[in-house]
Amino acid sequence: MSSFLLFCVVLCAAVVVHAPAPEGAPAASVSPRHSLGAAIDAVLTATSPRGFSGGVLVARRDERLYERAAGLPGRSAPTLASQYVIGSISKQMTAALVLRAAAQNRVELDAPLRTYLPDLTDEWADQVSIAQLLNHTSGIDTLGRPLLHRAGSVFAYSNFSYLLLGRLLERVRGQPFALQAEEMFAHCGMKDSLMPPQSESLRTLPRLMPGLVERGDGRLWPWSAQRNVAHNPSGGAVSTLGDLVRWNACLHQGKWISGPFYQAMITPAATAQRSHRWGKLGYGYGLQVSEHDGLLELSHSGYVEGYLSTLLYYPVQQLSVVVLEHVSWLDSPPERTFAVHDRVRSLVRESLRAGTVVAART
Repeated sequence: MSSFLLFCVVLCAAVVVHAPAPEGAPAASVSPRHSLGAAIDAVLTATSPRGFSGGVLVARRDERLYERAAGLPGRSAPTLASQYVIGSISKQMTAALVLRAAAQNRVELDAPLRTYLPDLTDEWADQVSIAQLLNHTSGIDTLGRPLLHRAGSVFAYSNFSYLLLGRLLERVRGQPFALQAEEMFAHCGMKDSLMPPQSESLRTLPRLMPGLVERGDGRLWPWSAQRNVAHNPSGGAVSTLGDLVRWNACLHQGKWISGPFYQAMITPAATAQRSHRWGKLGYGYGLQVSEHDGLLELSHSGYVEGYLSTLLYYPVQQLSVVVLEHVSWLDSPPERTFAVHDRVRSLVRESLRAGTVVAART
């Protein structure tokens, strides 16, 4: 049975709001009497282990199979068109810009970093390659400090590596990083996405959901909206549910990069393996790669003050899953912080593995 039929459940663009599940209720699951859409609805409206304010979109290619925006009581409610800071999902966009530059012979992935940033004074600039920055095996901590390990030998997630990649792109292209991203987003039809060129510009985005932060007392406080634009290559992009589906299509269907450069992006190095709450994951260039239970999955999440995000792509089924949230749960363990995101992922994977059409929701 095709993956399209698997997800042909009756899922409306304007989803009726259901009563919240009682606190402590068992997690929703997909069954012949409980469709995928209804199961996700139950997760989004539950109050335990925490509430949810954001949006979810499941799409096959550009066909939306499920979409819903849900808010917290007494708070501004998001819409399906709301914008969010997407955190580290930004890394795959930076990686795609680097790979495009490589395809244009502007960058050599195996070349040392100093080739493109000759002003760096650290000795490791002669030891670390561009590819090692992309897959987090560089060992770089920050400027003025020695490598954490021999370059290329160990996976160690590094935001700073992507800041260096942003500087590299500005050097080889002679354009601000934000402008390069803008051109890529336009190419991909992503009209509501940007790398804000300055901190104040976030306040001018009328559809950006105001970030909230949970503190130790359990209360939610407004995010300060202060940010450093130098961090854009690592975690500063702003996007929407729909634009991230467009991004998956553009990236994974050869519209921005293709051939060996795309294959390099989705192929983790032998040393780029990480332990994760989802199990062992490989890491390509700005992408997590896994093949648990026979499902090939390309993914990334984002976690910055005020916002959480998850982006999944199943290339065999051409299926995208996007979860965006404008609350960060800073004092929580990852299992609670990403509880809603992980449950939505589990429900989708459960349906993919089942290979049968579940009962439609009316």
